[in-house]
Amino acid sequence: LNLSAAALSTGRPDDAIAQTKILLATEPDNPRLWYLQGKAQMAKEDYEGAAASFERSLKITPEVNTQYSLGYSLLKLKQKEKAEIVFREMLSAYGDKAIWHVVFAGAYRESKYPDDAIREFRRAIAMDPKASHAQFFLGLTLLEQNHWAQSDESMAAFRAAVRNDPKDYFANFYLGAGESELKDFAPSNQHLRVALT
Repeated sequence: LNLSAAALSTGRPDDAIAQTKILLATEPDNPRLWYLQGKAQMAKEDYEGAAASFERSLKITPEVNTQYSLGYSLLKLKQKEKAEIVFREMLSAYGDKAIWHVVFAGAYRESKYPDDAIREFRRAIAMDPKASHAQFFLGLTLLEQNHWAQSDESMAAFRAAVRNDPKDYFANFYLGAGESELKDFAPSNQHLRVALT
């Protein structure tokens, strides 16, 4: 189990899967093993295999990280309705809180569902205007959706993000770019991620 987790954390998903398969042969009812296998499959972008592993884990023991990972994998498989069922179950089990809507928005955003991401960021902000990074990622998603041309909505979100955290580098950067009317600014943003765990 430790070898599998270590392999996964050091970017060796094939080794992680090899270790979990050895253990699952004798411990098929260990939910942690199925979860680790699913995370390794996600790292290989095998979302179908990952979803199956997470479902096996959840049949044994419901667990929040496994539920989220299943929902995320289903979004990557373009099975949005199934993912939304998982997310609703999470809200029912753990409470309808702003942080969950930020997390769901991040999953939608990374799975190329910008309208759903914007809806979830707005829900989070309505519940808690200072929800972690919600204003910034709302502004960024609006900017992306508008082909990197600033809008009143995206600029309002960046301003709110800076008010919430005046030292936020990225919020200040995008606000400054917008204020300078850099409408054709379209940098790589692969380094920007909502913290999910």
